[in-house]
Amino acid sequence: LRMAEARRRAVYEAEGRVVACRRRLTELEESMCAEGDRMKATAQELDSLERVRRASVALNVWQPQVVHGRQKQLVQQCTVPVDSRLSALHMELKNKEKLKLNEYEEALRRAKYHPMQNSSHTSPPGNEPQAKRKRLK
Repeated sequence: LRMAEARRRAVYEAEGRVVACRRRLTELEESMCAEGDRMKATAQELDSLERVRRASVALNVWQPQVVHGRQKQLVQQCTVPVDSRLSALHMELKNKEKLKLNEYEEALRRAKYHPMQNSSHTSPPGNEPQAKRKRLK
C-alpha cells in the first residue's frame, strides 16, 4: 500500500513537472512572438535609414531637380546622424537574433526533456562520483 502511494506521488510530481515545462514553453513562444515583432520593427527602421543614407549620398551627384528635392527632403527629415543610427540598429538586430537563437535552443532543450522518461533511466547518484574518482587515479 505504501509502495503504491509512493509510486502515485512520484507520478503526480513528474506530471506536475511536465505541466510546468509546457507552461514555460508557451510563455517562451509568446515572448518569442513579441521579440519577432520588435525585430521586424527594427528591420523596417533599418531599411528606412538605409534609404536616407543612400539619398544623402545621391545628393552629391547631379540629378534632375525633382529627384534632388525629394532626396533632400528625406535627408532633412532624419534628425539623428544616419551612420551612427545604422550601426546601432545593426548591433541591436544582431543581439536580438542571438537572443532569439538562445531562446530557441533553450526551448528545444526543454521540449526534449521529459521527466517520466529520464527518471526511469537514471542511475543512483552514488555511482557517478566513484566512477569519476576511478578515472582520475
